[in-house]
Amino acid sequence: MSSDEMGETGNKASLSWIFLTSTMMGCAAFAAPVAGQESMRETAPAKTENTTGETGSKSISLDALVISTNRSAKLPTDLANAVQIISEEEIQEQTKTGTSLKEALPTLIPSLDFGSVGSRTNYGMYMRGRAALVMIDGVSLNGSRAISRQLDSIDPFNIERIEVLSGASALHGGNATGGIINIITKHARSSETEFETQLSATSGFNASDDLDYQIAQAVSGGTEDIRGRLSLAYTQNGNFYDGGGDLVPPDTTQTSIQDTGTLDLFGTIDATLTESQRVAMTLQHYQSKQENDYYLNYGTNYAGLSDPSQITVATGPNFDVEPETKRNQVTFNYDNSDFLGQALQTQLYYRDETLSFYPFPRQSSGTLSYVTASGHDVSVTGAKSAITSEIRDVEITYGIDFSYETFDSTNTLFDTATALSTGGQTLRRVAEMERYPGFEVITTAGFAQASYPIGDNVTLQGGARREHITTKVDSFVGSTQQINIARGLATSADAIPGGEVSYDVNLFNAGIKYDLDLDNQVWFNFSQGFELPDPSKYYGRGSYTLVGSRYVLGNYVAVDGSNLQGIKTDSYEIGWRHDASNWDSQIVTYYAQSDNSIEVDSTTLLIDVNNLKTRTYGIEAAFNYAFPEHWRVGVSGHYVRKMVEQEDGSWNKELATAASLPKTTAYVGWQGDDLGLKLQMSNVYDYTDSTGDDMDGFTLFDLKGSYILPRGMLMFGINNLFDNDYQTIWGQRAVKFYSPTYGPASVFDATGRGRTFTATYNVKF
Repeated sequence: MSSDEMGETGNKASLSWIFLTSTMMGCAAFAAPVAGQESMRETAPAKTENTTGETGSKSISLDALVISTNRSAKLPTDLANAVQIISEEEIQEQTKTGTSLKEALPTLIPSLDFGSVGSRTNYGMYMRGRAALVMIDGVSLNGSRAISRQLDSIDPFNIERIEVLSGASALHGGNATGGIINIITKHARSSETEFETQLSATSGFNASDDLDYQIAQAVSGGTEDIRGRLSLAYTQNGNFYDGGGDLVPPDTTQTSIQDTGTLDLFGTIDATLTESQRVAMTLQHYQSKQENDYYLNYGTNYAGLSDPSQITVATGPNFDVEPETKRNQVTFNYDNSDFLGQALQTQLYYRDETLSFYPFPRQSSGTLSYVTASGHDVSVTGAKSAITSEIRDVEITYGIDFSYETFDSTNTLFDTATALSTGGQTLRRVAEMERYPGFEVITTAGFAQASYPIGDNVTLQGGARREHITTKVDSFVGSTQQINIARGLATSADAIPGGEVSYDVNLFNAGIKYDLDLDNQVWFNFSQGFELPDPSKYYGRGSYTLVGSRYVLGNYVAVDGSNLQGIKTDSYEIGWRHDASNWDSQIVTYYAQSDNSIEVDSTTLLIDVNNLKTRTYGIEAAFNYAFPEHWRVGVSGHYVRKMVEQEDGSWNKELATAASLPKTTAYVGWQGDDLGLKLQMSNVYDYTDSTGDDMDGFTLFDLKGSYILPRGMLMFGINNLFDNDYQTIWGQRAVKFYSPTYGPASVFDATGRGRTFTATYNVKF
């Protein structure tokens, strides 16, 4: 079984990060991208707008702060909730100095959990203890099938900025009970022809195969009315070594990013039709494929399943199926700022992706039964449209959303005799079947958001969304029964009937913001979000009895009339933010409660939905200060606690496999004329659940730097500065999920990467 089967149910320039923070009402929708800041000291002059209140006026950089939120473009200071904008500068200072996007985001977003390092998955990277919705230019990367590869989706070379919302939100559909991360991509900045080249290398100098490198090239330009950008980024990862200098085993569950070649081909076109009308198109082909230079050797006859000492990491595996992520996405935007006196935004999109996983052994009492590898195909077609109107002092944004999603999966069975004789190093395909029932999900929704200022200092905001969801599930023969038929243990089996189920979800939000002065705001916010349980993990289940050579179906989970509904979450928060020329800070306290919860079967890793409530509460805070010359400091933290209701009405702490761990981050930065340095710390705290099961925290230090050259910029970093030997959060959870049912703990216990050195050269010309 592979992991996909798990229930994945001031001067703030240069080397500092700007924190404006996050909450709940709706993140970047689908407005045409707004140009962001250049990296480091190459910041372009920004447009400014003066906002006048009782205490005077304040200049705001529109390029840096305008966001597409609440389903219409807004400044963060206009909102009755907080929004965090991660600039291109902040993203590049992390990713160009040796930190992957998946590792960098928890450093930049206080409410986002740390997760894996060498694994492809972002499972368990919760926001405020709950699921996060990841989007690219307003298009969701989350699907009804809960596979956590959303952050294995784009090269940072193509990211303009990231807009973040912490807390439940329904403005973009389901699966955003913890927050939204919207990745805004780069577009051509002007009609002038511009080239950008980037070369990067990372190594821990442990062995000849301990080397990652990247080559990226972009060209942009055009005419006054039509301009475009085309880029190609290729990254090759080598092997990873931990703080003790030992090779980190590949993640056999969620698949590894080691020995992986990644290609991101990205293109954008922007055209001005009239003074009020614009169109934009984005096209992406993303592929990340495992090259399988090494894999676990379980020993002859898979003896390592009963004697872990016989499991080694060996080179030269030969598989008929190799792990891969492949994604194609097309997005078309139309923006009319004078549509019958209103502003109209419309988006059409298409996304398809193919995901494949490592071959995974099934064992019984330490003896290999068989080896399979699963794969999934997903396609999503959708449309969004929103109109913004002003009626006296009330601004109203209303619209409709539509999406059509299909899901199919495969399960490849390998020759057992060959697997046994080679210890799993050679795997030959003998049959292919379905892993889960295929399904279609059709979603239609209508929404409305309103904003009303009361005087100069108070703003009221609120809205509603109604979503209708229809799920059509195919008939399906149980996965185990299909495998046993392919193995010759049976000849046929009854199919579990498919069917159709529909339901509606109504959600609301409301908030009030008070401007204490130009630099200080406080707010209260209530919002609702909902989570869609994975239909592939819920349906297609039944009990079978072998009668002669045929499997006869007994009880099963019926689709028609089933009670699989969206899980609704009510979220409340109170916040304060300060944003001045030399320092900014944010404190938000929150509470959220869901009406139901998802339970994962520890043996099958399938799910059930029960009527037991879950509640999450905590506080997130950040502080950044820029001294008059050279120095900057900052600290952020997140305390979170998730509780689960029990049958007797009591409440227990969330299980270690699904809990969020409190964390703190801090940095000190220095900037000279050409040289910048930043020392940052990331700390994750230990956690023990109500059963006594625990998670071990860790503390890591990274040194980041930049130097401005006569042409271009050199960025460098030393990550895991003190070569700490630690277990990743995902590595610890993988042991709890898979061992001992699917093998010894040593197979799943992933360690983090040790000290590495990175140098990146970037030039624009």
